[in-house]
Amino acid sequence: MNIPYTLRYCIAIMASIFVLGQLHEMAHLFVVQLVCGCAGRQIDLNLWTTGAQCNNSQYTYLATLAGPVFSYAMIWTGHLIFRKNDARYWPFAFVLVMGNLVFARLFTAAIGGGDEITVLKALLLPHIGPWGCRILGFAIVASLTLPPILMLYKRMTNDRKVWVLLAFCILPMPIMYLYEFKLLGMVLHSGWLSTRRWLGVPDLVYLHTLAMAVLALVLNPARLRPAAQLGIA
Repeated sequence: MNIPYTLRYCIAIMASIFVLGQLHEMAHLFVVQLVCGCAGRQIDLNLWTTGAQCNNSQYTYLATLAGPVFSYAMIWTGHLIFRKNDARYWPFAFVLVMGNLVFARLFTAAIGGGDEITVLKALLLPHIGPWGCRILGFAIVASLTLPPILMLYKRMTNDRKVWVLLAFCILPMPIMYLYEFKLLGMVLHSGWLSTRRWLGVPDLVYLHTLAMAVLALVLNPARLRPAAQLGIA
């Protein structure tokens, strides 16, 4: 599978990342609604909170867990597609793995952050302490992210594929930080389209996600192609 790094393809991948990232956030908020019986609140593009009625619930960790469960389900669906020999579906698998920021999950766990370690602290902090949670969390995340990354690498046929893979792993993070967390975050905090309806998600976030979904569908990074076009003999 030869991964293109044209401007069109990179924009398509970023659009997919924005859509899948918001679905990750909505997985959190959907479980907040189930566990607490009230809507949570999406404060920013990557920050959410439970409602006041949820303060005394012992199950709020399930809402924190829901986002990674969604992301890993998508990542491992991509991994399983890569394991099949039908190369036509490998571009779709690439979107599922990279679109769910598989490397970012590993990097965040390595520096002691992320939903996974937050859940472990909620459940195990009195028993194994903060460093125990960090080490166990990193081990769990590594076991869930490294196999899909390695399988993706195995399927790539690019020249200098190590650098191509690293670019797709690393570059989305600063782009998301500047565009989503800073620019869109500033617009959101200004109050524009900040009305929260279903699941406590602002209208601006819904509209942005819809626009990115349309862009991804139009540019279609997961399009089916003959094996010869994928670099498969």
